This record gives sequence, C-alpha cells and structure tokens, in this order.
Amino acid sequence: MSVSKQVIVGSMWSSGARILTAFFRIGLLLILSRLLEPEDFGLFQVVSMVFLYMVTLSNLGLGSAIVQKKDLLPEHIHTVFWAYAFLGFTGSLLLFFLAPLIAEFFKQENLTVAVRVIAFLPLTHTLSAVSRSLLLKELKIKQLSIIETLSYLLGYIPVTLILAFAGFGYWSLIAGFVIQSLFTALMSFRAFPFRPAFVFSFQKFKELFRFGFFDTLNIFAAMTANQADTFFIGRLMGPVSLGLYNRAYNLMAANVNLFSDFIDRIFFAGFSQKQDSDESLLRAFYKADFLIMAFMLPLGFYCFANAKDLIIVLLGEKWLPAAIAFQILSLGLVFRLNYKISYSIIRAKGNMESTLWIWIANIGLTVILMFSLKNHGIEGIALALLISMIYRYFHLLFSLKREIKSFFIWKVLKNNSQLYALGGLFLFINFWGRNFLLTEKPILVLASSLLIMLLVFSPLFFNPVVKEFFESISFKFKPLPEEKL
Repeated sequence: MSVSKQVIVGSMWSSGARILTAFFRIGLLLILSRLLEPEDFGLFQVVSMVFLYMVTLSNLGLGSAIVQKKDLLPEHIHTVFWAYAFLGFTGSLLLFFLAPLIAEFFKQENLTVAVRVIAFLPLTHTLSAVSRSLLLKELKIKQLSIIETLSYLLGYIPVTLILAFAGFGYWSLIAGFVIQSLFTALMSFRAFPFRPAFVFSFQKFKELFRFGFFDTLNIFAAMTANQADTFFIGRLMGPVSLGLYNRAYNLMAANVNLFSDFIDRIFFAGFSQKQDSDESLLRAFYKADFLIMAFMLPLGFYCFANAKDLIIVLLGEKWLPAAIAFQILSLGLVFRLNYKISYSIIRAKGNMESTLWIWIANIGLTVILMFSLKNHGIEGIALALLISMIYRYFHLLFSLKREIKSFFIWKVLKNNSQLYALGGLFLFINFWGRNFLLTEKPILVLASSLLIMLLVFSPLFFNPVVKEFFESISFKFKPLPEEKL
C-alpha cells in the first residue's frame, strides 16, 4: 500500500475512533460535571500536567526520532528501548520525591499523595513507547486507534464513573487515568510484541539523540506555552478557579481533539515519508489547512455564539462562571489546531532548532500577557491564551516560508477567505435571529443555531477540496490519486 493510501486509510481509522470517543467524552462530561466540583477538576488538571511534563522529559524525543529516521536498524530500536527503561525509571523516581515540592508550589497539600500515586506511570509509558513508535512508523494507525479507544472505553470510563458515583471526588479522575494508561501500555505491547536484545550502541543513540533532543525541547516548550494557564491559575487563583477554567478549556478542546492527534502523529509520519519533496508537502499543506479550517471555524463560531447555552446543557448552571472564558477560547479553536500542520512539516524535515525559538518567543509573549491580564481572572487568562495562539499560528507560517521558499502565506489567506466571510455571515444571522425566537430554552436555542450554521456553511460542500476529501473517504476507502497528494 502506498504512503498516500496508508495516510488516508489511517486518517479514517483515527478520525472514526476519535469521533466515537468524542461521543462518550460528551456523555461523561455531562455526568461528571454534575457529580464532581470545580476543585476536583482543578486538582486533577495539575496532576495530569505534572505527568505530561515528566513523560516528555523521560522520552527525549527518541520515539519521534524512530519515526523520522529513514535507515532505521535493529540496533537503533534496542538502544532506544534500554534508554527508555533508564529514563522512565529515573522519571518515576523524580516524580515520587518531587511530589511535596509540587504540592507546595500550588499550595495544595493533598497533591503530594496524588502525584505519588501516578509516579510509576512514566516508567510504564516509556517501556511501551518503542512499540507505539514502530506502529506509527509503519503507519499502522488502525491498531493505534483501537488501542487508544479501548483503553478509554474499558479503562477510564468505568473506573471513573464508579468512583465518582461513590463520592471519591478527584480520586475518581486519577484512578481512571491510571487504569487507562496501564491499558494503553499493555495493548501496545500486544499489538507490536517487541522483544529487546541486550544491545546498546552509543553511536546509534547519538544518531537519534540530535533529532530527539531538539524534538523534546520543542515539545517541552510547546507544553509550557500551552500549560502556562494552568500554572498561573493553579498558583495564583486556586483549584476552584482552575477547575472552572479547565472545564471551559476542555469544552473547547473537545472539538480540537477530534483532529489534533491525527495531525500530530499521522501527518508527521506521512510528511516524514515525503520530507524531500517540497511540492508534495505544499500540496498537502494547502489542502489540510483549508479542510481543517472548514471543519473547525464553523464549530468555533458556533461555540462563541452559544457559549452560555452550551455550558448550561453540557455542564450545568453551576459552571456558568466559565461561560465568558469558554467564549473567548472558542475564537482560538482554529488557531489551536491549524498551527500543527506547518509544525508537522518542519518537524518532518528535521529542522527543530527554528521551531524551538518560535516556542520560546511564544512562551515569553504568553507569560507577559498573563501577568498583564491576571487581575481580570480566568477571562483575562483566556484572552492572553487566545492572543498567543494567533501569534503562534502566523509565526509558524513564516517559519514554513523560510523552510520552503515556494510557500506563500497570502495563498493560505486567499484559500480561506470564503470561510471568513461565511463565518461573519453566520454570526450576524445568529445574533439577529435570536430576536425572533419564541423560546429561551437552551436546547432549542442550540438547535436553531445549529440549523443556521449548517445552512450558512452549506456552500462548502460544493468546494472542490471538500468534495475531493469526501470522495476519498468512501466506504471502500477509495484514496486520492497519488499524483494529487
């Protein structure tokens, strides 16, 4: 099967799994938001953030280096496994002993025990990372999608629900997270039963380390830029405000997550296969940027126009203080996702140094904005994050221009001009049409707004790129012709 066909079929599996998971996430969101308090979500947000940081540091980007490297040898794979074993063990020890300092930083004593409970997860994550990287390198997206979906459906959901109904508060979220992580590790081993040999080559490690090191620095910087809001709110405003903000952010990110993993991993793997063909990369970029914009911009505007009603229906009235923050974040829906396309191309071409400086600049801007707007509460933090997301998107476009001389930013804006116009028309009709509604029931308001959105954006179904996309994902998985990709 060609790379193009593998990417398209992989995208189908990944998207299908994400859509299925999204339905369950929405259902779980409806239930947990009514069973748990904002403080529970705030504490869990800190725990999950700490885990992500330690896993990133423990990985050193070696898994991405496996995917990116063309001439991969068995010695590379065995070397990475033993490096991961050491790094994962070290990361778990650090997390265990640093737990009191983390709790002190966020001024929450109960974080010490919570962080120590998940301290062993960096080790289990890194030990299974080679299997996941090899699956991704071979573009076995179907297996990866099944693993992630089943671990969520069979691991996280039942454990979290049972404990939440039993009144365990944030421990229900932590327990579900632990079981899901263990399910993922075990199923990854089963899908790709890698058996390491007692081989470690410093030369092979050095070959992978350069890309992996800069990839880790980029991921670490990206996480810091994306998690700055958690640091600020958790440290300065407490777990209740963090919980409110977290629900607003996750409600926005629920739409992003349908495509985020697809872009991060499948696009990166596919682009890595074609890293020497600028023409192929640009064709893929223009189409992907428009398609994702076509899906996400209507959703972002819909959430912006109906923030209060969505909060009431999905979360409940006790979460209304998060409505304005959610409304602000919804405007960044497109920028939160589309920057990943240009970033994936630059990663695939191996130029990680340039993107690192972009992330550093983005962190600086984010920190300055959040310090300036922190007195405005979670709404000020949301506005700071929105501005930084817009900056990141355009900065990466300029970086892609430096990487590929034949790339034109004006062409991106021109391709998306129809979407901007339709988005403005939708907002005008939606706000104007509310004056004629005979009811203020949130569910009916949301339904009428959804109908308006579908009617306004219906011309997109006749767009050649959108038509070509839907033709390529028919039931028989008929791919786009190779030359069109």
